[in-house]
Amino acid sequence: MKSKWSILYGALLACSLALTGCGGGGGGGDDDDAGGITGSLTATNYAEVADDVVVSVIGRSQQFSAVPFGVQGSQGPGAGPVDVTRRIVEEAIQAMRSKGRVQAFAISESTGACDESGTWKEVTYEQSADDVTPGDYRELRYDDCSYAVGHLLKGRVKVTLDSFKETGDSIEYEATTVYEGFSLTMNTIELTLDGTVKTKNWVTPDESGMVVRFNVDVTDDGKRFRWKHELSFRSSAEDGEISLGGTAVVDGASYGLRQHEPFTPEGAGAVDVVDRSGHYVRITLSDADRKIVYEFFQAGNDTPVGTTTRDADDLFAPAYL
Repeated sequence: MKSKWSILYGALLACSLALTGCGGGGGGGDDDDAGGITGSLTATNYAEVADDVVVSVIGRSQQFSAVPFGVQGSQGPGAGPVDVTRRIVEEAIQAMRSKGRVQAFAISESTGACDESGTWKEVTYEQSADDVTPGDYRELRYDDCSYAVGHLLKGRVKVTLDSFKETGDSIEYEATTVYEGFSLTMNTIELTLDGTVKTKNWVTPDESGMVVRFNVDVTDDGKRFRWKHELSFRSSAEDGEISLGGTAVVDGASYGLRQHEPFTPEGAGAVDVVDRSGHYVRITLSDADRKIVYEFFQAGNDTPVGTTTRDADDLFAPAYL
């Protein structure tokens, strides 16, 4: 059991680390969750807001192991929430497809000891004895589970299949991942995750893609964060791209995310961060000189009234990731 569950533990650990701080700045715990835009951009704060979005949102939106400019996070390849969520969901789907089904509407449970201390429990529900069916789920529960000294897991994570379609060499499915009372302690760092991640995945002979919608609350050493936005990406043999949507929360205020040009694996692309009045800051990445340019636009004006340039190496330093 060590190999299987240690791998999943590593994925969950990476996901938890990746989500920490992704709410975009501290003190944002009690902001409105209705999806409304509440933030206000000015000539004095637009660069600070853009910094936060770059570090907490763009820097976490890596496709597989690459973030913009090809910089890897502190957890190494595959540490971003897009890749980690894909791995968690795909492992659950594979377990549903490959596990021997004895009867319909069956709930099965298995338990085991973690490497260092504590226990884990897996609960699966299968509606059909023959096929993967929407409504099937896989749930993992951790009771003071430690796979490494100083690392402790508590709580549960559950993946429920919402839709599933397989035709020839193509597959498409949607799933909901729920974190409930999920707590992770890493030496002196303690955090909890509560919330929902919805994903849509598709794989064809020509390309694969994923849309992921986050609605997750994070508590990190008493500081509360909220990550609530949508990511989408597509990968093919020729190219791949990442687009952002939804909202980003910065210091308790919500801003809209509007993709201007999709991000490429090389690191080019641009996204607009929009406030409640229609003012926006355009964040443009350039893979040529590893610079990030912020342009502040007032509503209805296509000429920037403020411009700031950042060094990508400073913002994407390991300490931030």
